[in-house]
Amino acid sequence: MDDTLPWLRGYDYRGIGAVVDELFVMAYDFHHAGNEPGASAPIENVRKTIAYAAGLVDHSKIILGIPFYGYDWVIPYNPRNPGKAITNPDAVNLAMRHQAPIHFSEADQSVYFNYTDENGQNHVVWFSDTRSLFAEVDIVRSTGIGGIGGWQLNFAMPQWPWVYTRYFQTRKA
Repeated sequence: MDDTLPWLRGYDYRGIGAVVDELFVMAYDFHHAGNEPGASAPIENVRKTIAYAAGLVDHSKIILGIPFYGYDWVIPYNPRNPGKAITNPDAVNLAMRHQAPIHFSEADQSVYFNYTDENGQNHVVWFSDTRSLFAEVDIVRSTGIGGIGGWQLNFAMPQWPWVYTRYFQTRKA
């Protein structure tokens, strides 16, 4: 991440960081409903985002924002047919309903699956699982930033309280 990214030009991280108690950094939607399929929070992009913010803002103020949802796209991708947001539990249920194996992307630290709907259209769904959450928690721990927060809590997967509790138990150790 650097100041040449078009979406970043509107944010003065240093100035914002100087006047806030906490800065919730939305490190997701790198792939979203309106663009090509892929992980919402590819781990390398998340790392770069936090490194950029930490270079400008007091580490203790930074809260890593993580997604509790993913996207379901019709493939091949067509920009006139955007993806649809899907909660992580709904994604798992959809994969089970279509008996679609869920694959893990080591590079992205995210999961995805393919299925064919009732109309014969092919889809790909990308979302997060427990491994994704632990990869993001590891960023919080290794960088010493202030914490982690999810969007949107009522979308959280059932494992989230366990991951959250485990993070804070190991953080105190």
